[in-house]
Amino acid sequence: AAYTEEALIDKLSKLNGSQQSIQTLSQWFLFHKKKLQDSVRTWDREVFRASRERKILFLYLANDIIQNSRRKGPEFVQQFGRGMLAAMKHVAHEGSPDDVKAIMRLLNIWDERKVYSSDFIDGIKRAISPGDTSSYAGVESSHSSSSSESSRTSPSPYDRNTDHDTLANTSRSPDSTLHENSNVHKDSPNGSASRADPDLLLDDLAYAIRTADERERQTRDLADQANHIPQGLLSEDTLKGINNQTDAAAIVSDLDAFSKVLRSYHDAVQDEISTREDLKRILCTLLDDQNQRIDTLGPQSTELEQRLQAADLIKNNFQAVLASLPPAPTQAQKRGATEDGAHTEPKRMATEDAVIAK
Repeated sequence: AAYTEEALIDKLSKLNGSQQSIQTLSQWFLFHKKKLQDSVRTWDREVFRASRERKILFLYLANDIIQNSRRKGPEFVQQFGRGMLAAMKHVAHEGSPDDVKAIMRLLNIWDERKVYSSDFIDGIKRAISPGDTSSYAGVESSHSSSSSESSRTSPSPYDRNTDHDTLANTSRSPDSTLHENSNVHKDSPNGSASRADPDLLLDDLAYAIRTADERERQTRDLADQANHIPQGLLSEDTLKGINNQTDAAAIVSDLDAFSKVLRSYHDAVQDEISTREDLKRILCTLLDDQNQRIDTLGPQSTELEQRLQAADLIKNNFQAVLASLPPAPTQAQKRGATEDGAHTEPKRMATEDAVIAK
């Protein structure tokens, strides 16, 4: 089937926790590799729109795509990496402690297999669980506010006790390895180099701008919802009008709903801040790269000016010599000289014959 954003959104909406569902959609992504930027951008947007219990499925899908694509090149790895921090942070906050454990397992596998750099993975771990970046320990305590959902187990193609290899990718070939690209800039997910790759930086910049715009739209939508919260409901004066448990329960229910809106609004603002920090980092990297190039070109320009002055001096010397030389004969003069030579030759020969005869 031809690629369209509508088709992809429909397929993502039908994604379920079965291994077949995830692998089928993963192969669809790989088949439409030419549209990888569009497809990953859609994936990133739909992560935030998905219901809480389905968000983790998007990470399982991304993992399957990343693992299967590594044999053919780093394009999907890099593209998913650009939005992975925000996506995993969002899923970890919205999901259950079990979801966070699954994310940590994925990160550990990616670290072991060098899918992404250790610094990049540690940064995600710190964002998800600031108190512990090495394992899953302490995750439950950091998500105690989600205890009401802790009994829920997200649909998953993998058993929670499945080993790391199965979780990483059930169809991964044993020799699939990713050779890190030495041209990738230092802050990119895949590694570092002495100088940033301008093409990758510009690609990162375009993606960051689009993501920031999307985050701003999400923040604006949630702000509209938050602004519709009755201010009186958040006042302690509301307690004065409560006369029975039914009224109290209704107000508690409303407060719970509004609290979720405010929490989502807060998270959206934090995500937008994070995205704009990424954008600022990329712009700073581009600025540093341009300054380095200017510093490199400066001495070259000075050297070329010196060579140009030397060339001009030699040219002026030749022009002075040229001015002191007689003008070159014209074509007519050359023909005349040739004809004169032809006439004088018989006379010269006759004279020589006469001399010899004497």
